[in-house]
Amino acid sequence: MANSDFISSAKNKILSDLQNDELFLQVLGVNEEEIEEGLVYKRLFPFYYIYDGTQNVVKTYICVEVDIKSVSRNGMYVHPTIIFTIISHQDDVRLNMAGVSKTRPDYLAEIIDEKYNGAAGFGYGRLLLISNVAGSIDTTYRYRQLVFRGVDMNDSLCGGE
Repeated sequence: MANSDFISSAKNKILSDLQNDELFLQVLGVNEEEIEEGLVYKRLFPFYYIYDGTQNVVKTYICVEVDIKSVSRNGMYVHPTIIFTIISHQDDVRLNMAGVSKTRPDYLAEIIDEKYNGAAGFGYGRLLLISNVAGSIDTTYRYRQLVFRGVDMNDSLCGGE
């Protein structure tokens, strides 16, 4: 398997995990109709989703990206990063759940952190949260981005010419 195959397999695993997490879906604010129609490419994106300004529905989106930016000095390991970007319309930031005093992006980030920080199954070893930052895209959209770092074997060392 090529190192780049890690990208699609990690994204597919994450999107499947998130679609089957009831608390995550409740906090994301999806309804039954959205679930039945499918959330991928509508609320969960395997790439950075860029709002084009034509939608007038207030929602929150989750984008998942995977990068392989570095290789160890000895060339034996690659260090993939998994980036979750939670994008919320400012009118969807406030979370109205009984007993919960958190914003929607913060609570979603907390769920993602609990689910993936220390998680196995994404290469060799466990994922490690390396950053969790908030910001604004523009005057309407806010984001929270979590970055996890993993370790995997460099597949170019396993056979080949």
